[in-house]
Amino acid sequence: MHKFPINTVSVGITMNTLRPIETHWEAAELAAEMKQFAKREPRSSYAIDRRTVAQHERGAEGGIDSGGGSSGTS
Repeated sequence: MHKFPINTVSVGITMNTLRPIETHWEAAELAAEMKQFAKREPRSSYAIDRRTVAQHERGAEGGIDSGGGSSGTS
């Protein structure tokens, strides 16, 4: 018998509603940044980037929504 730790899922979400996203590379970079923010939680979670252009340039975290899901395997 083998024991495995419980898996978690972290998701980063970015949108172009509050600021323009010029390329798919930029979208991927922003989503990866949000995923790293979501990974701060010890359980399954997500982070949504709601920063405006000015907030992103300052590196502000004020426009980031994060939420947790239920822990467990997915």
